[in-house]
Amino acid sequence: HIVGRRWTLLTDREGMPTKAAGVALVDSEGSLWYAGNGLFRQLGLGGVTNQTTRQGLPTEIVWSLCRDTSGRLWAGTDLGLAVQERGRWTLVPGSEKTAVFSVVALANGGVVGAGRPRSVIYVPPGGARAVPVPFPLDQDPTVQVVRIILDLSGNPWVIGTSQICRLAPERNTLVSRERPVTPEARYLRNAFASFQGRDGTMWFGTVGGLVSRTQGRWKRWTEANGLQSRSLYGVLEASDGTLLVSYYGAEGISRFKVEGDRLRLLRTYRAQREELPSDNVFSIHEDLQGRIWALTDVGAVLVLEDGFRVFGRAQGLVQQDMVQNSFLSDADGTLWFANAGGLACLDTRIWPWDLKIPRPIFQSIKFGGNPVGVGPSLRIEPWDNSLDLSLGFLSYSRGKAYALEVRLDGLDQTWRTE
Repeated sequence: HIVGRRWTLLTDREGMPTKAAGVALVDSEGSLWYAGNGLFRQLGLGGVTNQTTRQGLPTEIVWSLCRDTSGRLWAGTDLGLAVQERGRWTLVPGSEKTAVFSVVALANGGVVGAGRPRSVIYVPPGGARAVPVPFPLDQDPTVQVVRIILDLSGNPWVIGTSQICRLAPERNTLVSRERPVTPEARYLRNAFASFQGRDGTMWFGTVGGLVSRTQGRWKRWTEANGLQSRSLYGVLEASDGTLLVSYYGAEGISRFKVEGDRLRLLRTYRAQREELPSDNVFSIHEDLQGRIWALTDVGAVLVLEDGFRVFGRAQGLVQQDMVQNSFLSDADGTLWFANAGGLACLDTRIWPWDLKIPRPIFQSIKFGGNPVGVGPSLRIEPWDNSLDLSLGFLSYSRGKAYALEVRLDGLDQTWRTE
């Protein structure tokens, strides 16, 4: 198919069950149908594509994503660091023995990755090979690296299980510049959600609570400060200045306003109130358009003030169990996130956001067990006093997205869900 002047070829590498198609059709919802050795429909409405080992990824287990200053896409995977150039993936030499849990791009064009076993690797500007960085944390073998983040000045920070360290490029490697001491080791336990806020405060979501560091002062926030639980999965500072957190205990999302040394709870998002499709939220992110996304066990979820939208298997993802922190927002509106089956790409520019709710239709009507035709009038015999209706709606892409409610005028006082 062609978009503008660019042709895209769909084959069995992109998931087609057959390499040949004789007839193709795009329906009113944007679904692609094609006939080959059978009739097939492509999921994703044209807006979702997937990257797996079929497209050259070294593995379908992707932990982290970033884009460097030259526009190349980098993926931290279970088998090392991979880079995509001209649509092709390559495993970076020197990274093969590292499970890269976190990766960031530096302003100088270099890329830093970190993972296990106890590894920090660096691809210098213009380099084609990853070089090991002297381990910047204590030599205690129990200290592991859980995250790499960038501060407001673009400096990389290594977040360990009990320490943090600021690095700086020097020649073709990175050197340690600062290693603040935490009050207790538990302050950084499982700090997979870490970032520096707009005011310079560093935030860490840990299994011991929400931890902050401001001008050298550490503080730990727990249930006493308004958290639903102290075991945190994800933490985000939204563009409006509020903090959103999610929990290991499947307790949805809480939104807070930081007021001095106090957290003021603004609202919670819970599945039981139909504000989320699941309370298992692994991480929370904001795209460049200011939209809030949650990576969950049922897909990538766009969180709205009055509901949500889910992107899972029905919307074209290979799997819908998402990977924590595996989110990237590009300037052109493209979103990337990883799941248990590979890497998904959502083009928000062409996704049909404003599909109308399909109208219900009568599939069959029976009185007294006898089918009757639908027309301007019906003739019903007195003894045919039982009514059986079969209702539906015309949508292949949203077959499970809606429920029908029925009420018989003059008989029912409330609506009944069918």
